[in-house]
Amino acid sequence: MNDVLILGALILSAVFAGTVFSRLHIPRLIAYLVVGVVFAQIFKVELGHSLAELALGFIAFLVGGSLHLESIQSQRKVIFATAFGGVLGVIVAMVLILPLFASEWMGVSIFIVALLLGGLGTSTDPAAIEAVTQELGSHGDFVTTLKGVVAIDDAMGVIAFALILSWVGASSLGWTPLLGAVYEIAGGVLLGLVMAKFLVWAGSLFNQVTLVMPFVFAMILFVFGLSEWLELSMLLALMSLGFFAHLFARHHSFQGRHLFAPVRHFEEMILIVFFSLAGVAFVPEVLLEYGHWVLLYVMVRMLGKVGGVALFARYSGADLATQKWLGLSLLPQAGVAIGMALILKEVPGLENVAEVLLGLLVAGAVLNEILGPMILKWVLISKISKKS
Repeated sequence: MNDVLILGALILSAVFAGTVFSRLHIPRLIAYLVVGVVFAQIFKVELGHSLAELALGFIAFLVGGSLHLESIQSQRKVIFATAFGGVLGVIVAMVLILPLFASEWMGVSIFIVALLLGGLGTSTDPAAIEAVTQELGSHGDFVTTLKGVVAIDDAMGVIAFALILSWVGASSLGWTPLLGAVYEIAGGVLLGLVMAKFLVWAGSLFNQVTLVMPFVFAMILFVFGLSEWLELSMLLALMSLGFFAHLFARHHSFQGRHLFAPVRHFEEMILIVFFSLAGVAFVPEVLLEYGHWVLLYVMVRMLGKVGGVALFARYSGADLATQKWLGLSLLPQAGVAIGMALILKEVPGLENVAEVLLGLLVAGAVLNEILGPMILKWVLISKISKKS
């Protein structure tokens, strides 16, 4: 069977499975993941990651566009404090807990492995957050804080991971990892800002709404490709594109909602592609051989996220709901973490462990993508909506 036929069958199956899961009050994206895992095992296919990364780029654009500057400014202390708390909490939890179970792992010091897993575990998947909040139609201060944290904890996670690589003697982009991270993050944000200015200006020239859709799609593809070519953070570039486009459109005669409507019209399709292909990437053999480490990683990451966010939320003066439930809402994990894990293959001395760590991370990400959205949906329905 050819890849196009399998991809078509995969999407069709995901659509029907998503409908069934919705009627069972289970987040649809879990159905998309499960379908991807099943297809990978039945057809033994490896569909390319490029399509999944592209879908993640479109989702990043929407997440950035859903962030409103006024809301972020009013909660900036809480957002930055809790994002930092979540990143620090995961790293500290890994370093303190994993050495209790082993002294080394595949010939590498468990302390180094714990640091690496801590750095890889910091990021939150914006696609899962967007999917659940969009499905429920959730809004309000808690959701604004949640999306704000998701938007910046990837940047904090990349910096933390670069510092860890620097400590173990790695080098990225030919510079020190920290300088590489600064270039990747600052360059990504700057690229998004510049392209957003052009997007809003050029978008105002189109009198026909039908031309806006191909223009916006082309801009997203262009920024995606340019960020990859320049080795900048694709996620931050497209988040920035969405954020600044929404910001600039408010002060322009052109109505900014027309920039996001075309993408939002295809949002569910984008989510189906991303999560189904994430499921295809799952490797059951890793779960069978290193299952206890996968579960340990997922549990320690959860403990670090929840504990770190709660502690720093309290310090920042966040409301009680944010202190109690924000950490549990930040468990989904996917694209950025897997992208960082791929760098490990090029680190001297970690060639053997890198392959297993990548498999472990993908397995952990699938579990986090199943548990995380279910927990988030429970939090939004049972704990937050009752207070609003």
